[in-house]
Amino acid sequence: MGLREQTVKALLWTFSERIGMQMVRFVVSVVLARLLSPADFGLLGMLTIFMILGQQLVAAGFGRALVQKKDADDEDATAVFYFGVFIALALIALLFFSAPLIATFYEEPKLLWLTRVMSLNFLFGSLMIVHNTLLIKRIQFRKKVLSNFLSFPISAAVGIGMALKDFGPWSLVGMQLSASFSRMVFIWILFPWRPKLSFSFRSLKEMFPYGSRILAASLVSIFFDNIYLVLIGKMYNKTELGYYTRAHRMHELFAVVLTQTVGQVMFPAFSAVQDEQERFLRGARKATSFCLFVIAPILMGLLMTSDSFVGVVFGRKWLPSVPFLRVLCVAGLFYPLNYINNNILQAKGRSDLFFRQEVIKRILQVVNIFVTFRYGVIALLIGHTVCCVIGWLLSVYYMRSVFIYNFTMQLRDAAPYLALSAAMMAGVGLVRLIAEGQVQIGVFAIQVAVGAAIYAAGSVLFKPAAHRECCDLAASAVRKWRAGSQRRG
Repeated sequence: MGLREQTVKALLWTFSERIGMQMVRFVVSVVLARLLSPADFGLLGMLTIFMILGQQLVAAGFGRALVQKKDADDEDATAVFYFGVFIALALIALLFFSAPLIATFYEEPKLLWLTRVMSLNFLFGSLMIVHNTLLIKRIQFRKKVLSNFLSFPISAAVGIGMALKDFGPWSLVGMQLSASFSRMVFIWILFPWRPKLSFSFRSLKEMFPYGSRILAASLVSIFFDNIYLVLIGKMYNKTELGYYTRAHRMHELFAVVLTQTVGQVMFPAFSAVQDEQERFLRGARKATSFCLFVIAPILMGLLMTSDSFVGVVFGRKWLPSVPFLRVLCVAGLFYPLNYINNNILQAKGRSDLFFRQEVIKRILQVVNIFVTFRYGVIALLIGHTVCCVIGWLLSVYYMRSVFIYNFTMQLRDAAPYLALSAAMMAGVGLVRLIAEGQVQIGVFAIQVAVGAAIYAAGSVLFKPAAHRECCDLAASAVRKWRAGSQRRG
C-alpha cells in the first residue's frame, strides 16, 4: 500500500475515532455540566497544568523521536518504555508530597487528595506510550481507535454514575482515571508489542538531541497554554475558572482536537517524505486546506451562535462563559496554521528552530499577562489572540528557512475557507436579527441549518481544493466498492 493510501486510510480511521469519540464525549460533558457546578469543574481546572506537564514529561519527547527516527528498532522502543515508566513513578511521588503546597497555593483544601489520586494517570499513560507511538509510526490507527472506543463507555459510566451519587469533582477524577486505565488495558490486548528485559542507554542517547528539544519546547508550550488556568484560579475564583474551563473545552474540541487529528497522521507521513520536496509541499498544502475546510466554519459559526449554543446545550447557568468562548473562537482560527507549520519543522528534523520560536512566542505571552491581567479575563484572552496571530507569522518565518511553503502560499490555501465561513457567518447573523426574541432552541436550530446550507452550497459552487479532494476520495471509495461487489457477484 502506497503512502497516500496509508495516509488516507489512517485519516479515515482517526477521524472516525475523533469525531465519534468527541460526539460521545460531548454528550457526556453536557450531562456532567448539568449535574455538576462550575466550581466543580474549576477545581479540576486548577490541576490541569500539573497533569498535562506531567504527561509530557512521561513521554519526554522520545515518542516523537521514535516516530522521526528512520531506523528505530525494538531496542529503541524498549528504552523509551522503561524511561517513561521511571519518570511516571517519580512524578507520582513528587505530586504526593507537593500536594499540600498546591492546596495552599489555591487556598482549596479539597485539592490535597484530588492531586494525589489524579497523579496515577501518569503511570497508566506511561504504560501505553510506546504502543501508541509504534501505531502512529506505522500509520496503523485501527487498534488505537478501537482501544479508545472500548474504554470510553466505561469511563462515561463511572463519571456520570459518581455525579448522580453527588461525588462532585471526584466524578471528573473517576472518569479520567477509568479512561486511562481501561484504554491502557485494551491497547495491550489489541497490540502485541512487549518490552524486552533489557535497557539501552545508547538508544536514549541517540534520540536525546531531537527528543530533548521537542520536550523542552513542548513543556514551554504546555505551561504557557495552560497558565491562564493558574492565573484565573488564583486571582479570581474557582467558579470563574469553571466558566473559562467550559469555554476552553469547546475551543479544544473544535480547534485543537480536529487539528491534532490531521497532525497525528500527517507527521509520520511528512517524516517519510522529508527528503522529497515536491511531495512534502503537496502534503503541507493539503493539510492546511483540509484543516481550514473543517475547522473554519465550525469556529466562525460558533462565534455567531455561542449564546444560543451554550444556553440550549449546557443550560443558562453556563451563559457567563459565552464571552470567553467568542474570543477563543477567533484565537482558534490560527491554531491549525501554527500546528501545521510546527509539524513541518519537526518532520524536517529542525527541533532547534521549533524550540527557538516557542521561546519567543512565550516571551510575548508573558508580556501579555503583565499588561492585561489587571483588566479581567476578557482582556487576557484578547491579548492571547494577538499573540496567536504573531505566533503564526513567526512560525511561517522559521518554516521558510527550511522549506518553500511561504506566507503567501499558506494564506492563499486558507483564504477560500475563511471567505466561505465569513459568508456563512453573515447568513447566521441575519437569522439572529430576524428571529430576535423567539424561542432560543428554535433560533439555534435554524441558524445551524442556514449556516450548513450556505457553506455546503459555497463549496459546491466554488469547489475549493479540499472539497475536490474529498469528492475524489469519495468517488474512489465508491469505485472500489462497486468493483468489490462485482467480483463477489
